[in-house]
Amino acid sequence: MVAAAEYYEAASSGLGASFLDELEATVRRIQLDTETWRKISENHRKCRIRRFPFAIIYSLGKDEILIVAVMDLRQGPERWKDRLQGE
Repeated sequence: MVAAAEYYEAASSGLGASFLDELEATVRRIQLDTETWRKISENHRKCRIRRFPFAIIYSLGKDEILIVAVMDLRQGPERWKDRLQGE
């Protein structure tokens, strides 16, 4: 997430902040309706970030939303599964 924001900021002043704003807006969309977004495994869902080729991969706990990855959709679609080692 930080690397993506830095990359966009280096490409165009203010674009990194726009990326972070869209990321926050996506988290809010997930919070409003956690079940809406497409299931990609038994316990995980994916919600795309608007304007940028990224998505948030998350799972639902009893009283929490666990963000597993902020995934660059231009990279391997299975890379987020590496983040599950500690789960």
